[in-house]
Amino acid sequence: MNWLRNFMYGRYGMDKLNFILLIIGVAINLLTSIIGRFLIWMMYGWVYTIIWLIGILPLVFALYRALSRNIHARQKELYRYQRFEQWVKRLFGRNTYGTNGRSSTVYTSGKEVKDRKNYKYFQCPSCRQKIRVPKGRGKIRIHCPKCGHDFEKKT
Repeated sequence: MNWLRNFMYGRYGMDKLNFILLIIGVAINLLTSIIGRFLIWMMYGWVYTIIWLIGILPLVFALYRALSRNIHARQKELYRYQRFEQWVKRLFGRNTYGTNGRSSTVYTSGKEVKDRKNYKYFQCPSCRQKIRVPKGRGKIRIHCPKCGHDFEKKT
């Protein structure tokens, strides 16, 4: 097992995008093999080959990303995927703020990142207005200036 650890040292490894690519590739290849067996008389050989290659591409790309040493480029790809995923979730009305509903802290601008030492940013659960509150005050009641909704958060 030590040889694998030494081989993967300095490489990007697996992340959420690689996992999604692997699932897509396996699903396409599985469907191609199942449909190809039942509809072999309808599918021409070149159509089957093209669909099979489309299923192999995500697998090859996931392997390339996992073994890549260009970590910065892979992180940019992951960031673009996460932005696309958030866009799709917003399109279908799912809440994408925070992490699984545990936290509603949101940093979107450089000023907010600079202020994170002294202030914490929350979003109003009612109207999604960003509200800045001082850190270190314990559990406080926050009043939204936009809609007037009150909610409690730990700072």
